[in-house]
Amino acid sequence: MSALGKCLLLVDLSDMFERELGSSDTAKILETFKAHRVKMEGWSPETMARYIAVGRRLKRQVCVLELLHTWEFAHGRKTCFDGITALRAFTGPGV
Repeated sequence: MSALGKCLLLVDLSDMFERELGSSDTAKILETFKAHRVKMEGWSPETMARYIAVGRRLKRQVCVLELLHTWEFAHGRKTCFDGITALRAFTGPGV
């Protein structure tokens, strides 16, 4: 899954945890994943929080998000936004 897909999925999961458990703490989300044997090797609460932050910024930029979806559909895994580093730089901290 691309960084774009991960960001958007994690935003949805974070929102679901907030609604159902009253907390979207990334450490608790990771604990729940581990309890259900979901492999999250190399993921820390901070890493997850970065993906969620980028996902939230993207969801506020509907036109940009649509463009990225189209770009990813057309070019698949060869996109320049396949990794989180480029995607974070693209969205910027204050966007």
